[in-house]
Amino acid sequence: NNAGCIFCHRGPEFTGAATTLKTLRDLGANIEHMNMGDGTVALYDSGSYNIGVRSPGEDIGLGGADPFGNPLSFSREAKDAVAAGLADVNMFATGPDQINVFTCSFEIAPCFPVSNNERDAVDGSFKVPSLRNVELTGPYFHNGGQSTLEQVVEFYNRGGDGRGTDLANTTGFGINPTNRAPAIMPLNLTAIEKANLVAFLKALTDERVRWEKAPFDHPSLTVPNGHPFTETYVLKNNLNVIYALDYNLAIPAVGSAGRAAKGLGPLQPFDAGLQ
Repeated sequence: NNAGCIFCHRGPEFTGAATTLKTLRDLGANIEHMNMGDGTVALYDSGSYNIGVRSPGEDIGLGGADPFGNPLSFSREAKDAVAAGLADVNMFATGPDQINVFTCSFEIAPCFPVSNNERDAVDGSFKVPSLRNVELTGPYFHNGGQSTLEQVVEFYNRGGDGRGTDLANTTGFGINPTNRAPAIMPLNLTAIEKANLVAFLKALTDERVRWEKAPFDHPSLTVPNGHPFTETYVLKNNLNVIYALDYNLAIPAVGSAGRAAKGLGPLQPFDAGLQ
């Protein structure tokens, strides 16, 4: 209700970027055409938003390109297809991802053809994660900038960390003065509402996940865990390029009976290790 979580974390998976939406995506709902935080219209990819975590200049996110120069964003891929004359008026399947776009599903100006100079708001956007088991998936946001669910709720309550006005702020990049999603605004939640919201989020933890019981048991795993201070220099194009040395952790196997059968306690939230 007051927090507006459902705008992005919708459906049984609690994310607008979930598998249950694949049928809609196949029918052309990869791209949305809606009002942004400044009240003007832009294209953006379904299930990915700029919520004002950090400036896109620090991490361009979905606004970037792959190693071959193709845009990561469906919105920009569609614009490129139009510019190349590879798309019809309302629907096409072209480009590296062979995406369909059905413009009659647009919330604003339905059935209006996509233009190659249409505004898009994808810089600094990131895929909406699921809220299931979110108690155990900290630190939060793409940069790990928040340690606890309480901090996450405070972030949304203040309307994100983008500085500036609704018309121009630090979510902007390039020709766009802002890329902020429309649902990001001060919420004015009471202390009780914030506490209830955190309690609801913690209720989404599956106890089988907490104890790594079947079907959430796993074999031994090797996972990246940052890198040590020492770095290595590699000669590339006659220049010394610095590469971080990977540091990995080995996670032992857990059988179907879970952690308790191994004499281990339950998985802990990220902030438990900070206390």
